[in-house]
Amino acid sequence: MAEIGNLVPLKQVVANVLWDLGIEADSGNTLRYTQWGIRGMRKVSTFFGAWVKTAKLEMTAMDTVTLPEDYVAFIRIGVPYKGRLWVSTRDSNLLIPTDVECGEEVINEEDGEDLVLGAVTTSHFMNPGGQNKEYYRIDLEGNRIIMNGVSRTTVILEYKSNGINFNGKTRIPRIAEESVIAWIHRERTRFDRTSTAKDAAMADQRWVEEVRYLKRAQEPGLDALYDAVMAGWKYGPKR
Repeated sequence: MAEIGNLVPLKQVVANVLWDLGIEADSGNTLRYTQWGIRGMRKVSTFFGAWVKTAKLEMTAMDTVTLPEDYVAFIRIGVPYKGRLWVSTRDSNLLIPTDVECGEEVINEEDGEDLVLGAVTTSHFMNPGGQNKEYYRIDLEGNRIIMNGVSRTTVILEYKSNGINFNGKTRIPRIAEESVIAWIHRERTRFDRTSTAKDAAMADQRWVEEVRYLKRAQEPGLDALYDAVMAGWKYGPKR
């Protein structure tokens, strides 16, 4: 599986682990290392801020969208408008559909689940007072996002991903490659009965070092900090 831009296939990560082991490598452990790699990716994704993906999702008849299989955390959701993303507003009071008929979920009109919020406003994209016409609520238990007021059949979701894809095409950002490799070695050493306490300590230390590097690599540089400061600077006459 070839590399794509700054993404590295998980298979390559496992191959690097086998390469590290040299003559001690056992290709029969490939599946085991792959599973450790997946667990390592989940671990790394909890503090890797740049692991962001964008997905265009189809809305169901219930006005919901299913969360992607690699979903970790929500960033924002909305619809495209004049080359930009028009972001929906979070509303924790939206009702979660619970009625079922013939094995299928249905909208309860008596509870008002069919009502569209903001429908009385005069302009779709220029609601006064900072109001919006499109709302959402995350339903983690149902693995979905409930939408309200969206007139399109698709929405765009930006979310934090763990990089795991169950179609066999799992890839991770290149910058996180060494941390996942270190995690696999850490787990391999931890479950190896022939490993010594020193071996385990060294493997754990390498994991810690790679995590520290990954965190430092995501910190803004001096130029970015300068731009952020200057963005809020206003020139004017001194008094």
